[in-house]
Amino acid sequence: MKETCNDCQNWLKRGEEVNHQAIYKYDEAMREYFKMYKFSGHYQLRQIFAQEIKKVIKTYKNYTVIPIPVSSKRLEERGFCQVTAILEWCDIPYTQVFVKNDSENQSTKNKQDRLETKGTFSIIKGNNFPMKVLLFDDIYTTGSTINQARHMLRQEGIKEIKSLSIAR
Repeated sequence: MKETCNDCQNWLKRGEEVNHQAIYKYDEAMREYFKMYKFSGHYQLRQIFAQEIKKVIKTYKNYTVIPIPVSSKRLEERGFCQVTAILEWCDIPYTQVFVKNDSENQSTKNKQDRLETKGTFSIIKGNNFPMKVLLFDDIYTTGSTINQARHMLRQEGIKEIKSLSIAR
């Protein structure tokens, strides 16, 4: 039986549905990996977790993978989106539905600031929205980013939304 974590319990108390899975624990080794991958630009590190990511995503049959995007400013700074780069390396099809509004980097915010952040995304107009969605992100910290994306998709009429992150 799976336990519901404290963050998920808090989201549920607010009336928010939570259906999230993380593949790995966000510990010191994972922190170092993402520091090298995202902030030092070691693009080749996108392949490290490929086999496990492929295996886990295959369990979400008939779900359309929707990545959580980076802002155009982060994309320009890094030269790649860490989330879509991993999906592409894994040869996992995805649909880009969101554009991230330029904002302060999430890694510079504390938990309360992350929870209070609003207006992170815009939806790309003209999308044919799938009925079953798997939101995919690199790191789940507070759930705020995933929850904002989930809320926007619900407004588009999508009923079945799950989320997956590499680490939590």
